[in-house]
Amino acid sequence: MKQQLCYFNNKEKVDVLITSHTHEVFAYTFTKNKHKLVNLSSGGYGEYLGVIELVLKRRKIVDSKVNNLNTLGLPHNIYHQYQEIISDYMRANKDLWKVVGKVKNNYFKEEFLRQVTNYILNKEEADFVLLNYGSIRSIAFPLIEGSEITESDLYEINPFSNYLYKIEIDRNTLNNYLNQYYSATYLHSKDILRKEKYNVVINDFLKDKYFAFSLKEKKLVKVTDYIKEMLAKELL
Repeated sequence: MKQQLCYFNNKEKVDVLITSHTHEVFAYTFTKNKHKLVNLSSGGYGEYLGVIELVLKRRKIVDSKVNNLNTLGLPHNIYHQYQEIISDYMRANKDLWKVVGKVKNNYFKEEFLRQVTNYILNKEEADFVLLNYGSIRSIAFPLIEGSEITESDLYEINPFSNYLYKIEIDRNTLNNYLNQYYSATYLHSKDILRKEKYNVVINDFLKDKYFAFSLKEKKLVKVTDYIKEMLAKELL
């Protein structure tokens, strides 16, 4: 992703970069209202985003619209979901390279992910925080002490627009999940849970895949928001 962005920064004079995903397989430039734009699109998951139409005013995007969506196998409200995703990735080119701070210590991906989960656990009233390994991208690491972090780097760490949810899970469901996926290393197939219900902070990927029928759920913020907050307060 970073290589693609740098390539288009050097090779193309554009006002706006638009990304539909981070598994880019092709890219193209086009002109809208006399402004040069570049669109980085993806076939990583087989999705087809369609045509992005932008309304610009004084070199700023004031509105966007997606047409010709292929919704096969996707939710009925896919238009609104993609609108939300697109808006998150539309940023002025100059803002991508804005320096937000310097790293205080060296961090590899595993250590950084532990820092993120610990930070979320301390912020939320929860018994567990569950994030998958892919919640952050390996390409952003290592973070080297003293190196500058830009807005682009922040989105390299978590570019997926994943949301966090606080959900309530009964003991058996959570215990079965933990033992199924972690017993070989941590739990040794023991029933480690004693409460009847647990509050768990989880990202939308894991929630939809493993806990679609939680007892209660509350949508929180994007994972990226917590990463930015944690970086600003503790790492930068």
